[in-house]
Amino acid sequence: MSQPSATQALSKLESILGMAIFDRHARGLRITPEGATLLPAIQRAVEALQVLAKDTVEVTQGAVGVVRIAGISAASTSVLASVMPTLMLEHPELWIEYQEVDAQRISELCRDDMADLLLCRSSVDVPENYEFVSLLPDQNCVYCSYEHPLSGISELTLESCIPFTWVLPPRDTASHVAFTQWCESQSVQPKIARISTRAFPVIIEMVRKFGMLYFGPRSHMYPLEAAQLRRLNLQVNGELAEIGYLRRCEVRNPAVRQVISYLAHWTETSSPTQPSLMASGFEASTHGLRPLRP
Repeated sequence: MSQPSATQALSKLESILGMAIFDRHARGLRITPEGATLLPAIQRAVEALQVLAKDTVEVTQGAVGVVRIAGISAASTSVLASVMPTLMLEHPELWIEYQEVDAQRISELCRDDMADLLLCRSSVDVPENYEFVSLLPDQNCVYCSYEHPLSGISELTLESCIPFTWVLPPRDTASHVAFTQWCESQSVQPKIARISTRAFPVIIEMVRKFGMLYFGPRSHMYPLEAAQLRRLNLQVNGELAEIGYLRRCEVRNPAVRQVISYLAHWTETSSPTQPSLMASGFEASTHGLRPLRP
């Protein structure tokens, strides 16, 4: 946008609001106290217009329905990686917009109506006019390489794992807290790698190259389980909240209702809670996501 166009747009906005958003001075502009108060709402309005523009383009390109989905990383690996390819094959008329977000952003996205479905854990604060629908349970597990000395041992305890170094998820995650509490309850002090991460490439390198153990949610590790890493037969303390999605109590968009129906069918027939997939390490996810756009 050129400077004259921006100045004209700003003047129109100030005229609509009936107040000055910026003070003009010799060296430029300075935001007013009123402008600073309104700035977050203005930014949300601009974002909403950008969403409208994208949806309009997608509809003109042939999409019958646009569904905006946001989800945490554990939901990306345990739900979306399995659901999305088949959903898009069976319903090519849908246009799916998916973004991976931190759990802390879920409430913000609900408040600003920036997503139709929000994949998260049941521990989330459910906003007014929303409901949480459960999809699958989750649990913390311990992983190692197939060449690790503990691989294949039928009975293990935390104490038998103490000689090895552990890689953990970030400190602000429920799994990291659960690991700390687990060790404190057993009065053990394990060796911890000086890196905490959920990045698959880093986890694989640390576990396979340096013989470390990884502690984290099974939902996050489905793509690696059996294919590249081995889940140890170890009873782990600390439960994790179920994975599911937030939706508005009243869903008017037919495309969103279609995705909700498909998720319900997936949960009943082929989710990773089914024994065959649990045993094989969620093989369906190893195919990855097919391109959503031509």
